[in-house]
Amino acid sequence: MDKRKEYETILKTYPKTISKDQMYKICHISKSTCLYLLEKKLVPCIDTGKKTHRFHIRIEDVINYLEDRETDSQKYVKPKSKKIQKPRPLFWDIYALPDIDNDFKDYMKHYYEILLREFPEVLETLQITAITGYAKNSVMKWGDSGKLWRVMIKKKYLTPKNLFIDFLCSDYFVKIKVKSDKHIEMNKKIYEAYVESKQK
Repeated sequence: MDKRKEYETILKTYPKTISKDQMYKICHISKSTCLYLLEKKLVPCIDTGKKTHRFHIRIEDVINYLEDRETDSQKYVKPKSKKIQKPRPLFWDIYALPDIDNDFKDYMKHYYEILLREFPEVLETLQITAITGYAKNSVMKWGDSGKLWRVMIKKKYLTPKNLFIDFLCSDYFVKIKVKSDKHIEMNKKIYEAYVESKQK
């Protein structure tokens, strides 16, 4: 069947005014493409704004669209939506902090001093893993890279508590992308206590 006969058959088969559901079936297009054509007025229609039976489309306008599509198909191509990839949230994004300023760092240091006051003045590797929630391998990497100060005494790596606290407040530790559950929990508690202190 040639196009002209096909269009004549459509005109005879359907009423003068059709719905969106009828249009997308006639034109062999997706529902979303059909909606795009109607909302952008690429195919003339009456938009009632209702949830059901929203569009009233003249069958002649549908035929005109089909004919025009044969010669200028690009005119009716629905643009692809661009997916915006959100960056992984950092500490201040998760807890609505504008940035880690000096005031907050001072508060963070004070918080850790209170949190760790029951611990000895020199910490072993296993104690650091228990406090931070990170695996022993991670703690060893911090030491190997020089991020966390340590010294070996009697085959044990030891870190003074005050230097460990400095590490906890460092940009490196704060901005670890994949955080342990304990790290996230500590961040949450610090932030909540910081906000509460500012409201007093």
